[in-house]
Amino acid sequence: TYAVPGFAEIARQRVDPPPRWVFGTEGGVFLHTHQEDLCRIERWQVNSPAEVVANLPLHGDINFDYMGRWVAYVLGDEGSDVYLKSLVDPTIPVRHLHTHNEPISSIVLHPELEWIAVGDEPSSTITLWALDGETGGPIKTLDASSPYNFSTDRSGKRIIGNDQVDGLPIVSVWDLGLPDGAAPLVLISRV
Repeated sequence: TYAVPGFAEIARQRVDPPPRWVFGTEGGVFLHTHQEDLCRIERWQVNSPAEVVANLPLHGDINFDYMGRWVAYVLGDEGSDVYLKSLVDPTIPVRHLHTHNEPISSIVLHPELEWIAVGDEPSSTITLWALDGETGGPIKTLDASSPYNFSTDRSGKRIIGNDQVDGLPIVSVWDLGLPDGAAPLVLISRV
């Protein structure tokens, strides 16, 4: 772990096999390991050993809120169901958030759990679904050439997608305050 700015090392943790994916939050660094149909989630806080905080059934993507209190994950035979689990209170039951019409390629949680963004490859869209119990349609639909690699800013007011066009990396930024169908700001690297 490194301090920003300056990039001075502030902590180091040995991670034995198997490989783990890393997701940083305000509540610590989460390491998650996928083995067959199980995802083991460990929380690592500076100067402490990693501790297992959840073992989840898994068939697809996983995403954490910025504070490290919640994890959303994709499950189901078709990889089309999204669930939410507390990482701080094991007595809170797992909550089913959404069933999608297509297999889900990626998910992102709003920083304050207002919505879940769901990407699916067949339709090349990212849809935002309210988490307040409303069962109607999506609150926003974004056309995305790559519904795999996207995130939100800390305010939850923008979706940021990464892709490539003709071998060049691009970043698309959707302002969620604009009407449906508004084109994203596209940044293209010529390097």
